[in-house]
Amino acid sequence: MIKRYMYCGYNNSPVNFQKNDKLITASCAYYNDMVFLYYESFGEVLPEAVVIADMKPFPDNKFWIRMSDVFHYTTPENEILWQRKIQNKQPSFELNFLNYDKIPSYIYHHYAHQEGNQFGYDRYCAIFMYGNILVMYHETPYELIEEKEIEGKEHIPCPENWDQIMKPHFEDENNQWKVLRCTSK
Repeated sequence: MIKRYMYCGYNNSPVNFQKNDKLITASCAYYNDMVFLYYESFGEVLPEAVVIADMKPFPDNKFWIRMSDVFHYTTPENEILWQRKIQNKQPSFELNFLNYDKIPSYIYHHYAHQEGNQFGYDRYCAIFMYGNILVMYHETPYELIEEKEIEGKEHIPCPENWDQIMKPHFEDENNQWKVLRCTSK
């Protein structure tokens, strides 16, 4: 079974990727002294088996905190469907901050959007959350979900005013996602 993970932590220096035969892809991005680690693997893999890093501990002495998946267009149902068709894709991380009182609404709207069986969007795009921090992961060039992939499922298009619906959810009223510097395995 293919698993997707996003972890965050505080680093003292850049991370170094380890060789791990269970990994499909691995990337990390930096924001101030935070590092965000995204990876996909065959089965369970801990972040310590993905990277070597000089990390600062959280108050509970953990070095990595797993972020919650709050949105994705697709899930890796099997290895064949999940396989990248475009080689040498570039990972991209974007960061935004939610208003704390809008977290439930943000999750509600994204869950409804996710359950609408979207097509024409990036297959690998996902949004993860820790506290009020959102990190969006995607890859370029995009590999779009095709309409035939959702045949037999109810399709509910994204509302045309999605940006207006989302705007009050963010600390930055302009809903400007910050593109982060990233490295990949």
